[in-house]
Amino acid sequence: MTRSPLSPHPFLWAAGPIAAKLTSPNVVEGRYKVLYPHVWQDIYPEQIPNLPDPIPPSVLPYLKLSGLRLHLPTVYGMCQVGGQPVLLLSHGAIDHRGQRLPTLEQAWAGATPLRQAYWFWQALQLWPALAAEGVTASLTMLDRVCGAGGILRLQEIIPRGATLGDFAEAWGPLAQRADGAIAPPLANIIEILRQPNPSLTVAQKLLNQVLLEQAAQLPLSVQVASGTDPGAPDRLNEDHHYPQGAERQRQGQEHLMLVCDGIGGHDGGAIASQMAVQSLRLQVQALLQEIVEDPEIMEPEVVADQLMALIRIANNVICARNDEQQRSARQRMATTLVLALQLPQQIDTPELRGESHELYIAHVGDSRAYWITAAACQCLTVDDDIAGREVRLGRSLPAAAWQRADAGALTQALGTRRGDRITPTVQRFLIEEDGILLLCSDGLSDRHLIERCWQDFAPAVLQGNMSLTDAVQALVQLGRQRNGHDNVTAVAARYSIAEQALAAAPAPQIADRPAAVEPPAITIPEEFEAPNFADPLPESNGNLPLDFEDIDSFQNFDLEDFTTDEPDFTPPATEVEHPPRVADFEPAADSRPPNPSAPPSHPPEPAATEARPPLREPVIWGESDVVMGAEEEQDDFSDFPAASRPLAPEPDQPIDPNLEVSAAFFEDVEEEDLFPAGLPVERRQTFSYVALGMGAIALVLLVVVIFQGQVRQREAPEEESRPILAPPTELPEPEPQLPPPVEE
Repeated sequence: MTRSPLSPHPFLWAAGPIAAKLTSPNVVEGRYKVLYPHVWQDIYPEQIPNLPDPIPPSVLPYLKLSGLRLHLPTVYGMCQVGGQPVLLLSHGAIDHRGQRLPTLEQAWAGATPLRQAYWFWQALQLWPALAAEGVTASLTMLDRVCGAGGILRLQEIIPRGATLGDFAEAWGPLAQRADGAIAPPLANIIEILRQPNPSLTVAQKLLNQVLLEQAAQLPLSVQVASGTDPGAPDRLNEDHHYPQGAERQRQGQEHLMLVCDGIGGHDGGAIASQMAVQSLRLQVQALLQEIVEDPEIMEPEVVADQLMALIRIANNVICARNDEQQRSARQRMATTLVLALQLPQQIDTPELRGESHELYIAHVGDSRAYWITAAACQCLTVDDDIAGREVRLGRSLPAAAWQRADAGALTQALGTRRGDRITPTVQRFLIEEDGILLLCSDGLSDRHLIERCWQDFAPAVLQGNMSLTDAVQALVQLGRQRNGHDNVTAVAARYSIAEQALAAAPAPQIADRPAAVEPPAITIPEEFEAPNFADPLPESNGNLPLDFEDIDSFQNFDLEDFTTDEPDFTPPATEVEHPPRVADFEPAADSRPPNPSAPPSHPPEPAATEARPPLREPVIWGESDVVMGAEEEQDDFSDFPAASRPLAPEPDQPIDPNLEVSAAFFEDVEEEDLFPAGLPVERRQTFSYVALGMGAIALVLLVVVIFQGQVRQREAPEEESRPILAPPTELPEPEPQLPPPVEE
């Protein structure tokens, strides 16, 4: 990994009373330029900031809640002003131009009813996590709660607790000033929270119903595009994604996007990423069918549990193959995952019946998801790496954690261990504004590449002056140029609310081999230079195409299904356009964005080069080395290579051709490996009956073959016909272990 913890000239939030008194043009410690009260800019970000040692108790909540980086700031460093400490925070309530975000009270009147309810819902979702650290007062001081578009953000953490009654008193005036469509239910929720024993669960369920009803009134149009590149001509592409050019449009699959990155240095990473995509694609298709057929609304907690169960199944599929081949530690094939699912639940409203705008993001590893609008670029995921683990456990500040040689080593990935020992992160969002959802592997997100170039394509795409296909293709090529040490993969979706939807789009179409399009130029600061590769790259064996029509073919595919004689082809970025639900929307004539080819307005950069860790491949620790949470306090680094160098694959060892998956893949797999906690009982029974039925069919076929010879001796040979196999009259009880196939 080559990710640097420091952004160029970051804008910082300076916490403390003394910071409110400092104004421009003061410079603190010869390094921090004061722009406004509380808003500073680091002039020399290549230098490590001063870090308190030991870590003060007031800083620990920032560290332990670092997984909520989308809503909370992170600790950057600390300095002294007149003998008083000033805590410096990054990713705070400041936009990319250094301007303070409007507080919730300032932005409330101009927000849509859906956005007002969405802010309210996010606050209630944050409450349990903040209560665990005793800092719930952070949500009751509304002058420090901001709205970054539809995302709720806190300026800083207030180290003081509060009750739900305090929350109701603080948010009550906002509920009274809410839009008339949602004011009555919000007032009802406020009254529930004011009770002596308030129920947070009841309030969340009532608020969720308000959200879905408001979202269902806004038709949504979606466009999808994807692209991938190995990063170097002779490099194996271990990334796999969905949808891609070779995929044909299927019913319900337009709601799903996947990116999997085979772990560098692991034999079989390409196969692991491909298996994960195929397994999840089929399972999500079944989940979507279940949702469509069920008239009841599925609660967010249930959807999150279902997605975690499906991810664990895909994990166990890869893990079982590793166990079958007796792979251990770094020899186990594995993959990262980032998944986006737009849930097509049908919501009845007094006026109409519409579709919910729910978006679920799940990830394992360091593949990322970004939400990009015309005004902001926000990373939705937090990497599962050692640096992040050390911060969450309160052991280290972020800047210090990134000085570790193993800072970028992953703490979990699919295939390294059993499903009950991995913890996927699942988040739920509401699509309530125009935006671009970007899923990518770390080959594109390294070096803060997305954060530095999003302004060059996002406004043009959202205004319709640049196609999403061209933007994705340009991003992939830029990733190849700047981060060519790794594979580059991107899958993007453009979401447009009805009032701003594109005019009638062409019919949905995905070409297998679309014509090459010259992508528009995307520029970033010149301080980045293309990496210099001193070590030979592994020999490429090409991609391994693999396709299944249904769940049965996935369970019973053989070696012939996994190999192909077709030449390897990685299609360029392709686009799937879904026409707007409401036709004939005309964009405003004066809504023309600035020239996309113009250079971005980045802050001035110093001549010094930003300090970064050395280029290295991503590393995944072995099963005995990975630390999953705070309960495992001891690290075992005895297996780490000398001089803390992550392992890389040997260039002379191509992937073993025997790794192709065959029908024996599912042999000797315990039932609990394929059905982790959280999978519905009905689905467990379905798989068990299918397996038992296959065994019964094999026995009947064996009997038919034995008696067929005797029949042919007595009678003339007749035209061959297929035997009609009746199901057994009585099925035995399902056993905890799948039966092995019966050999003839």
